[in-house]
Amino acid sequence: MSGQDLFLRILVQHEESDVFVVCRAHRQGSREAPPRGQEVGFYCHSSVLKRRCSVFADAAEFESLGAANQVQDCAVSSVSGAESRKRRRFELWSDDDIVFEVLRYIYCGAVYFHLGFRARFAQFLSVIDFLGIEDMAERQEGSPESISVAGRPNFVGRALPALSIFSEPGIKQWLRDLQTEDILLFLQDELISGTLDHGVGAVGFSILCSFLTKLIELRPQDLTVEVLGQNLYRRLANFGCHQSSP
Repeated sequence: MSGQDLFLRILVQHEESDVFVVCRAHRQGSREAPPRGQEVGFYCHSSVLKRRCSVFADAAEFESLGAANQVQDCAVSSVSGAESRKRRRFELWSDDDIVFEVLRYIYCGAVYFHLGFRARFAQFLSVIDFLGIEDMAERQEGSPESISVAGRPNFVGRALPALSIFSEPGIKQWLRDLQTEDILLFLQDELISGTLDHGVGAVGFSILCSFLTKLIELRPQDLTVEVLGQNLYRRLANFGCHQSSP
């Protein structure tokens, strides 16, 4: 059964499902929708998840070495019940519509952003980061090569892996269509780029580097010192350096 066919089944319990991904409801005005914050979940498949997510690929590797108990203690626990003895619970406490689109990408290779995604883009990146989707794309292709370009950020010239989520056509078009003000808000968001002093709270290096690399490709006019300001431009230009700021 293809990933697309399996994706159509994640909303209902079925025999092939062996991972129950738990998230929280983000109510969008529908009376049928569960109350905001209520636990909801998707019935997923480890065979698909481990191909695109390093967190599941690593868990499968540990299990193959006989360390299933250690994996369960980290994030995955068994769900009780005779019908779900083989299904594991994976807690991913993000909004259900965000998680649904991430799962759509994992299963189908596509993402569809609705109007509410702009305000929660940092949450989308954090889910991608936590699952290790960009890390897995790099593993499957090997470490992307970097080309040093004088006077430009360190990651300029870095080739994104073919399976990078930022190469997905819908995401590329969405980023193209955003206003410059939206791009600035993303780059200043501590949940994406971290704190100004030490970068604490940022998403992982792989996902942030890929995001910035794609912005350089799609919106070079917005990543100038005139638009960003001296401080933000310098910070991005030094991204990836191990040198301390003066």
